[in-house]
Amino acid sequence: GMLSRAVLCVLACVPASHAFSSGFVASPLGLRAASASPFLASQSPARASCRLSALSMMADSDWYKMEKLEDLGNGAAKYQFKVDVDGQMSKDSYVAIMKDFKKNAQFPGFRKGTIPPFMIPKVKSFVILDCLEKTLGEAVREQGMELADDEKRPTLDDDQVSVLTKAFSETEGFSYTIEAELKAIEAEEEAKEEAQTEQETESEL
Repeated sequence: GMLSRAVLCVLACVPASHAFSSGFVASPLGLRAASASPFLASQSPARASCRLSALSMMADSDWYKMEKLEDLGNGAAKYQFKVDVDGQMSKDSYVAIMKDFKKNAQFPGFRKGTIPPFMIPKVKSFVILDCLEKTLGEAVREQGMELADDEKRPTLDDDQVSVLTKAFSETEGFSYTIEAELKAIEAEEEAKEEAQTEQETESEL
């Protein structure tokens, strides 16, 4: 399952930035549906409240800044995002991921369900990428954009991941900078998504 692959990825010591870019995350960066991934999505009341809070701030974009770096042709362009992750989202993500990891933790010399100290940095980097996927996805959707090429997903360089991991505190927020090649969502495609959302809403009712 998704969690098993994620655990294997972490145990194999794959650099966090490469793990993110290689697509082990269920949704392609979450640019279409930040909650599409059954592993990364948290349904806790706190996360829902945080997400609604983030959505309410989007009009002013006071939690992220987007700067256009260069045109790439064919309606695509490279952008730089500077994003502030809320402390509540960071905390919720850490709690959810630690809970899932403990369910599958089996390390020689440690009781089942115990996360060894040497694995904590890997867990923290996983939390950082979880928050990155959600916040960047929200910011890109707010701009009415999507990936210009699914094969070129945004990645954090290893140095930035290392710095963020060392400074990470599960009760505090953090900031990151990342570049992404994007294009505007085509009107026809957007209409299809809205129609699908309406159908899903009707089926739920």
